[in-house]
Amino acid sequence: MLPNLLIIGAAKCGTTSLHEYLALHPEIEMSQQKELAVFNAPHWRDRLDWYAAQFSADTPVRGESSPTYTFHPFFPSVAERVREVIPETRFIYLVRDPIERAVANYVEMYALKLEHRPIDVALTDLDPANPHLCSSRYATQLERYLAYFDSERILVLDSDDLRDRRTEVLRRVFRFLGVDPEFTSAGFELVHNPRTVKVRYGDLGWWMATRGLATQRPGRKGHLIAPLKRLLSRPIEATISPATQEQLRSELGGEVERLRSLTGLPLDWPTSPLRATPGDAEAVASR
Repeated sequence: MLPNLLIIGAAKCGTTSLHEYLALHPEIEMSQQKELAVFNAPHWRDRLDWYAAQFSADTPVRGESSPTYTFHPFFPSVAERVREVIPETRFIYLVRDPIERAVANYVEMYALKLEHRPIDVALTDLDPANPHLCSSRYATQLERYLAYFDSERILVLDSDDLRDRRTEVLRRVFRFLGVDPEFTSAGFELVHNPRTVKVRYGDLGWWMATRGLATQRPGRKGHLIAPLKRLLSRPIEATISPATQEQLRSELGGEVERLRSLTGLPLDWPTSPLRATPGDAEAVASR
């Protein structure tokens, strides 16, 4: 049984929380594994039987959440593939201040040792394939879906609204999905993957953390116990310079204006996002 709902991103915008909230609704089945990412895979057709097997309940809505579905140009054909396989699906696209999102993305990748450049260098690399910036080009990502799906099938949400007006936003989501909008749960009060200060481990700390040695969850990848974490890691400097800030405003401003035009959302985001507010992943993630 294939899904008929995809949460397509953006990364670092609260997709984990929304996934968990929707899973509480009795008319919605969300995949137990959050990021199935089938439509990214090179041999994606070969995975469709496995994909269908992730959904067992005969519920009105079956969904999964894969933020990499809005990660063009790294995965340029997702919308086309989805259209071929599940053309009647609906989409939810979470967005946030694009500079804050880019900084949060940098912090996570730097913590995971997938990025080594200083933050101002990494975020002023304006190559379209810069992994920190491409997912903040919201209009570009959304337009790829609008080329294949009617806008009525795509709900764009500001993650600040999900955080600050959760009940109102979830009712809107439930109406969009055609399920009982009055459903509520104590679980809606929980915040999943709360924003925390990220750290970068040195070689010894990284070796231990990735092998589950002296970690907060024994035997599993993750942060080391507190004394070792303090000794073997350091906080990540995530302040961007005013010059970088202005360059990013100039680079991403047109994207924000196009997104406003496409969605009608006010997108009243802060004008001076200086500090990272990373969301969804531990510094050492299970990947």
